[in-house]
Amino acid sequence: MHRSALPNGVYSKQIHSKKWRGLEKVYGNYFDVEKYYEKLHSKHFKKFYNGKPTKRYLRLLENINDAKRFSTSDIERLFLL
Repeated sequence: MHRSALPNGVYSKQIHSKKWRGLEKVYGNYFDVEKYYEKLHSKHFKKFYNGKPTKRYLRLLENINDAKRFSTSDIERLFLL
C-alpha cells in the first residue's frame, strides 16, 4: 500500500519517544528475550540442518546471550533515572 493511501499512518517505531528508541538500541534484546525463547521453542523450529546449526538458530542464541549480559538491577536503575 502506498503512503498516500494512509496519510496519518506511522510506523510503530515513530510512536515511541527518542529516549525510548535510544534505550531500545542498547537494551532491546533484554526486552525481547521472551519473544526469542518463543521462537526457539516453536513447533517446527530447526536448530540443525545436515549436522550444522542453522543461521536462524545462531542468531537467536546470540540475541539471548546478549540479553543475559544485563542484570535486573541494571534495568531497574535505568527506569529510575
